[in-house]
Amino acid sequence: MLASGSDDHSVFLWDLNLTGSEQARENYEDGPPEMVVSHVFHTSPIEDLQWEPKSKIASHKANESMVASVETDTQVQIWSISKDFTDTEVDILHLMNEVDSEELE
Repeated sequence: MLASGSDDHSVFLWDLNLTGSEQARENYEDGPPEMVVSHVFHTSPIEDLQWEPKSKIASHKANESMVASVETDTQVQIWSISKDFTDTEVDILHLMNEVDSEELE
C-alpha cells in the first residue's frame, strides 16, 4: 500500500498489488484499479500526510486505517477508512452472497 498527496489537493491510497489488473470500461473514469481510495476534499495543495494502516486508537475498530492530511493553508483533515471500503468489489459481492446464503439456511 502507498499513500500520496499532490498539488491538485488530492490524497490517494494505492494498492500496488492491483497494478495491471483488469478493469471494466465503466470504471475507467474512477482511475486505475490500483487506486483504492481518493480523498478530494482539500482546498489547497497537500503539504504533508500521515497514514496509519491499522489504527491503534482505542475508539476505532482494528480494521480501520487512519489518515491525517495537511494542506498548504494549514487545514488538517483526519479521516478513517474501513477495511471493507478498500476490499475489491468482487470480494464484497462474494461476502454479500455468503451472508444471503446463510440467511436462507
